[in-house]
Amino acid sequence: MHIEKIINQIKEIEKSLIYPVITLNNPDSNHSKIISGEIVAIESLERYFIEEFSNLSKQNISIEISRWREFIKDTEIWFLSSLEDTQENCTYQKKLFLFGPERVLYSLERLKHYTGTDPKYFERYMVLTNYNMHIELLKEIYSKKKDYRLVESAWACQMNTLHISNTKTWFWFSIINIGIGPSNAKTITDHLAVLRPRLFLMIGHCGWLRNHQEIGDFVLADKFVTDCGILSKIQRTKNPLPIIPTFNLNIWLKNILEKNWVNYRLWTVFTTEDRNWELQFSEYKDYFDEDISVAIDMESAIISAQWFKYKVPNATLLMISDKPLHGKLKKSKEYQSFYAESKKIHLKMLTEFLEEIFENESYYLLHNLLGSMLWAKDDTILK
Repeated sequence: MHIEKIINQIKEIEKSLIYPVITLNNPDSNHSKIISGEIVAIESLERYFIEEFSNLSKQNISIEISRWREFIKDTEIWFLSSLEDTQENCTYQKKLFLFGPERVLYSLERLKHYTGTDPKYFERYMVLTNYNMHIELLKEIYSKKKDYRLVESAWACQMNTLHISNTKTWFWFSIINIGIGPSNAKTITDHLAVLRPRLFLMIGHCGWLRNHQEIGDFVLADKFVTDCGILSKIQRTKNPLPIIPTFNLNIWLKNILEKNWVNYRLWTVFTTEDRNWELQFSEYKDYFDEDISVAIDMESAIISAQWFKYKVPNATLLMISDKPLHGKLKKSKEYQSFYAESKKIHLKMLTEFLEEIFENESYYLLHNLLGSMLWAKDDTILK
């Protein structure tokens, strides 16, 4: 299998404004001997396709590329109807064919708009933050290191973004300042999903709800409860689905924190859509007493629900920034010094975690497809 030849063939078909279709023939499969689907935007997704085609070449799976149908212009009414994510597709489709070509093109344009960067610069690990200070500190650190390429937002945009990669190993990550709130979290992960990232990692702050643990300690969520209408837009199911992060990623985050002698707590995190929840303190306190949540934030559960939907491993590394139930509310002047020091330890844990994941992807990203077993060929094709 000549991967470069296949990539060039796809590019040539796209130049003529025709969608290419890939047909896979797997003689060793009992259930999915032939799988096919449309693809598009090979320029932006080339690294992903090269990885997948390389995996297929090791499994005795043949690839056939053919011409399919003409592009639908985004000015045509049919384009909009082609964008819709259905629960059935997200549940049963293999990851390579999770999105139709119109959906991919739409999301790539949205990524340009929101992040101010060309989608081809996005790395395979996606880090989401609420703070530009994390981006600025990473830029300062890696601009001084040899063999690293940094690409940042090229124009004023809603979600400032920095892409960091090692030019020798092609490792690292993109970090996006998604701002505040579950709507922003859903918006960016909907569009990042078409790039088939290897993981979503949220680094942010949270309010602490219990006595023990202090400001500056970390929180790992083993599950989420929510007070958020955005969730119903993601799941669209009659019965609510469990919202949990990826187990293996949480285990390694725990190991990193313990290795650095950093205090943390692993328990339930409450995600709300109301940033001023303190104004309904009595109502929310009843929630916290019932579900025994230890912390509250605004994005984590949404990102976790998105990984369940789009088959992207996820974890959350939260730091306690205030204790509103114990008389320690956020105050601007006091918290400037807290942010100045806390961002250093936060990013140290982040980079150590990503380095370990990069070295041991086959283990830590085991749950890349829900319900898959690594030794079951039918489950791991185009994971």
